[in-house]
Amino acid sequence: MKAKKDAQEVDQMAQQNQTKVAPSLRIRAFSGLTGASDPRALRRELEGQLLTPALAAALAELGPVTHVVAPNCIHDTYLEDWFAAYPDARFHGAKGFFHSRPDLKFTDTLGPAPDPAWAGTLDQILVRGMPRLNEVVFLHRTSRTLILTDLAFNLGTEMPLLSRVLLRLNGCYNCFAASRLLRTTLRDRVAVRSSLEQILAWDFDRIVLSHGRNVETGGRELLRAAFAFL
Repeated sequence: MKAKKDAQEVDQMAQQNQTKVAPSLRIRAFSGLTGASDPRALRRELEGQLLTPALAAALAELGPVTHVVAPNCIHDTYLEDWFAAYPDARFHGAKGFFHSRPDLKFTDTLGPAPDPAWAGTLDQILVRGMPRLNEVVFLHRTSRTLILTDLAFNLGTEMPLLSRVLLRLNGCYNCFAASRLLRTTLRDRVAVRSSLEQILAWDFDRIVLSHGRNVETGGRELLRAAFAFL
């Protein structure tokens, strides 16, 4: 009974955190996930989402899943379920995933340039200087929406008590911020700053997050402030 209840809660949260960015692109953000599904060209879900029957059915309505993207090296929870469910899909992993999870047979490595499958819709940048993370950030050009995985958090009063305590200790409670844990992954501040400047040069206003509330406007200023410590 508990497993059934947990699955229902996962489905409800996933639906609550789904954002329609454009008529052909929907962004799903949940528990380490930022996923985009484009019924015209791009069928993908970014890693971190529990593949429940309800989610699998929703994806099937959009069409075949042909691309699955793991945008950084620290989110591998549930990813094996996606491999099993979509054996014919191409799996794009962040640089380094091949070494940390050799059991997962990625077909492609994410880099600084978008794959041709979504180059017409999304731009991307590999954030250099944090090799433990190697996060790839995406931009949906038409809607001016930035897609982040772990570069920033925006969680607050909606979280359980223990989570709120941990967020306070991590310097990112109830605000848009780069966590203290993220800062420990920095190895080359100059490289990180250079990558951030490239991101800030993009034309975006909204930010879709894996961790917390999406930013509907003013995203560039918030991102700049979150990384002012560089």
